[in-house]
Amino acid sequence: DSRFASIHQILIGQIERGVEDGSVRLWDPESLAQVIISLMVGVNRTRTLTPYASPDLYADALRFVSNAISPPPAAG
Repeated sequence: DSRFASIHQILIGQIERGVEDGSVRLWDPESLAQVIISLMVGVNRTRTLTPYASPDLYADALRFVSNAISPPPAAG
């Protein structure tokens, strides 16, 4: 339990830093950290417990999160 809590706190700190420097969309850091942790758990369960998981599932999930939290490109 304490390991998950520490990971949650680390993610919150990183999200807050990203929001401050503009590399992460403005989101509630606590909620976003919980969503990312939930996705990590789900991806891990899918890879270990199902026969149909894509071999690229980890990379795909990481790319999905990165795209989801990145700010939109500046209008040019």
